[in-house]
Amino acid sequence: MKKIVFIVVAILIGLGGKSNPLPVPPIISEIYFSDDLIQIEFYIDNFWWFNNFDELNLISSSDTVEFIDGITFNINELFVLNSSHLQEPFSFNPDGDFIDIIDDEYGLSVGVGPISFGNYPYAMVQAPSAIQSIAYDKYYDWQWGWYDYALTIEQPHSIGSSAFTTVARGSLAGYVFDLNNNPVSGAAIYDVMTNDSGYFIKSDLYCCIYWFLKIHYGGIIYFYPEDFIIEPYDTNLRILQIDTLISGLSAPQQSHPDVTNHPNPFTEFTSFCIQIPAEINFNTAFLAIYDLTGKLIDRIEIPSGNFSVEWSGSGHESGIYLYNIVLDNKPFAYRKMIILK
Repeated sequence: MKKIVFIVVAILIGLGGKSNPLPVPPIISEIYFSDDLIQIEFYIDNFWWFNNFDELNLISSSDTVEFIDGITFNINELFVLNSSHLQEPFSFNPDGDFIDIIDDEYGLSVGVGPISFGNYPYAMVQAPSAIQSIAYDKYYDWQWGWYDYALTIEQPHSIGSSAFTTVARGSLAGYVFDLNNNPVSGAAIYDVMTNDSGYFIKSDLYCCIYWFLKIHYGGIIYFYPEDFIIEPYDTNLRILQIDTLISGLSAPQQSHPDVTNHPNPFTEFTSFCIQIPAEINFNTAFLAIYDLTGKLIDRIEIPSGNFSVEWSGSGHESGIYLYNIVLDNKPFAYRKMIILK
């Protein structure tokens, strides 16, 4: 862990008297850090319940630091906190961690919860580079009729200005094929359609980690359960397959194959536990392990419906990896695992 000099930029801006129901706004609106510096931008709503930091702690997975007493502020006023406002230096892992502000008495988050990033389990965004920051962007959710917040990577960072307004966006592009590798036209990914070649491109996406992808085709929603990362001003290219015939392994059965690994995260070894219900008929089965680029890094044959195998991650770098069961060339039960070294 690194000891980091701490500087906080707090922006206090009212929401302008919106009457629609709002989720509790995040206290932290932007985070920027480098080797020897962290800056955290705060946003305090004009209906917020406190006017000082006396009962609040800054936390990470490895550290808890109290603010010194007597730090007060006025609503809608810009002010800056630096390391002298903390009782000691703050430590966290810039490659993967979580950061949050909690109430000292009850240990509860005073925002929308911890901001996790990088190779930390269930991270919401990737670890930022030296010119990037982690920021919330406020947008209007037309479906629910209120404002919501999206965690994203901002580039360049905008600490101290434009709270909840980010400019960095990325794109997702690729091809959709059926199980015979024929292009699928007219499939919807987000609000764009595939063309006759099965190609699509969706621009203006927040730069973060996406847990799955939905493909709409023929009145069916296909969930493609594979994480992907959108980087600022870059395009992530994916090759996707869907079963356009909706032919299950032994339809109309409701059973599904499943696989889990333990421990997760792990350092050297993890064990995969595979369960394929007896009513599912298959000829070939294997466990596939991928890195985040979608590259297949290992393939383990599955000889029976209930099968356990130990796997070594010693030859692979720390980070997030994906795995799933493939039965008769059809993918099932995507999961995520994390190697920590």
